[in-house]
Amino acid sequence: MGSSEEGKLPSKDGKKMSLHILLQKLRKRRIIETLAAFIGGGWLLLEFVHWILVDHYHFPERAIDLTFITILGALLCTLIWRWFGGRENLPKFKPHFILVPLVIIVTVILAINQILHFREAEIVPLPSVAKSPAPGAPAYTLAVLPFRDLAGQPAVDAWGIGMADAIINRLSSLNNLAVRPTSEILKYVKAPADSVQAGRELQVGSVLDGTFQRVDGIIRVSVQLVDCTTRASRWARNIDLHSTDILKFQDEMAQSVVEGLSLKLTDPEKADLEVPLTSSPEAYNLYFEASSLPFIDEVAGYSQSSIIQKKLDLFKQAVAKDPEFAQAYIGIAGEYSSSYFHEGPGNANNPRKKLLLAQEAVERALKLDPRSAYAYSVLAQIFWVQARFEESVKNFRSALSLAPNLSGAWYGLGHQYHFCGLLDQAEKAFRRAFELSPTTSLFAVWHAQSLLYLGRADEAEQELRRRLTAKPDDILAMSYLGEVLFYQRELQEAEPLLVSAAGLWWPTGAPLPLWLDVPDHLAYLYASRGERHKIDSRLLEIKPEQIYDGHEAFREAGIYALLQENDLALKWLRRAYELGYWAYPWYERDMRFNKLRSDPDFQRLLSRVRAKTDHYERLFGRDAER
Repeated sequence: MGSSEEGKLPSKDGKKMSLHILLQKLRKRRIIETLAAFIGGGWLLLEFVHWILVDHYHFPERAIDLTFITILGALLCTLIWRWFGGRENLPKFKPHFILVPLVIIVTVILAINQILHFREAEIVPLPSVAKSPAPGAPAYTLAVLPFRDLAGQPAVDAWGIGMADAIINRLSSLNNLAVRPTSEILKYVKAPADSVQAGRELQVGSVLDGTFQRVDGIIRVSVQLVDCTTRASRWARNIDLHSTDILKFQDEMAQSVVEGLSLKLTDPEKADLEVPLTSSPEAYNLYFEASSLPFIDEVAGYSQSSIIQKKLDLFKQAVAKDPEFAQAYIGIAGEYSSSYFHEGPGNANNPRKKLLLAQEAVERALKLDPRSAYAYSVLAQIFWVQARFEESVKNFRSALSLAPNLSGAWYGLGHQYHFCGLLDQAEKAFRRAFELSPTTSLFAVWHAQSLLYLGRADEAEQELRRRLTAKPDDILAMSYLGEVLFYQRELQEAEPLLVSAAGLWWPTGAPLPLWLDVPDHLAYLYASRGERHKIDSRLLEIKPEQIYDGHEAFREAGIYALLQENDLALKWLRRAYELGYWAYPWYERDMRFNKLRSDPDFQRLLSRVRAKTDHYERLFGRDAER
């Protein structure tokens, strides 16, 4: 029995013999040589495509994927041919005659798919005017205040915020009217103000102010358009609304504002206002509910991720009710894009697919409504998060050619120019956003920072001081003024501002904020004095792979450069480059890197950044004002 079982066990000599035979076959059929040749040659070819064609000559990044697919297909074909075709006694049935063509077909299909996506950014036709028009002062300025619930539940009922936002969106594309964005009117939800007082705070000429009350399934609305100079009411109305009347009411309010201000509209603008967003009241009610959610988030404190998912579900339901509802598709695209931005490309929820779905949705919207400035703006943001700046700039410009007073699009365009290193153009775009919405903190601080980056620190300081005089509790203005003072070597004045702002922005025990610029500014000051122990330890624990904003990675690099921890500084700089932060003039000018400039690795990286900026300078020139 023992000898029988022993005979069934594979002997060590047998294993060695089998392995020896396999190696002999591999050598005889030149499999090992083939693998070595493809690994070495393929690696060199991929490096050439990556660093020369893509990085230097700006071929699409999909060229790397196309090259890899081609190399892999060629390798499989060669291995199959050598393995089956290298046998001494070939059978009548030759597997390689079937397998090799099959691999070639699959490779060609995959390659064609990559080629078709080389120009995917141009699927959506841009308007004939692709460059931003010369900015001019709009004839009228307006704020639409949140409609106040007379029942006294401002932080719970979304209707009043949603209706204000809907009217703002309907009016934002008019050339002769600048409407304050919804983000600037939210403070009046919890702290209602007299309409004239609010108008003066928001620096507008007119205010649309309203109240509502729910009575037996009806929404009873009182609304008036007030002239902030004369305090006179241009018109006033009382309306009883059923749920099916909301869409019609929003359109009537927009038209009434146009008539009350005696706005002169172009023929396309008239046509746009006359076309309803949707023919389905049910679809619009779902869209309306979704549009209200992010503002309730700000006043009621709901989590960002839950808001994104709720909005996405509601927008999808709206599209199911009306497949021709362009604005709902824009909503879907915006939420997919926001989800990618908040989660980052490294999470496990297939974020690249979300960007593809976002692009599909916004392209659908543009087919339904080719004149939608919001659609082009959302498409620009989708390209923005992928560091596809050429497509992003073109789409922001297209949005602004349709709606030149869309302050958010000017702000986004400023960021694109800034990332590309076109700092003069960035300053002009940020300035325009700030002029259109002078009470928006982000616009104010980014315009000031663009002045700093241009070497105009005194102007930046004056602008931020004016902002703080008007609004002393503006955390961003406080921190950015501290940053400007840091670069002016006014550390004694900068420190209390930076300490106060950082403590308010990122309190102890609070989760990681979406933007880290405020604690970064304080870290600059401590790092410049070698006080590493004073820097918020949470900042120093962040790894490059956790950050998906190139400018944030650049700021982190500056902290480590000031600490003279050059390896970490270079690691963060490489991350900034990977994420598309190519603002060469600021790399060259930023004093935080003075002690790193002689490092060969820094110089090599700087030359790569310069190549990017030079490319975009040639591409866009100096026509940002057009």
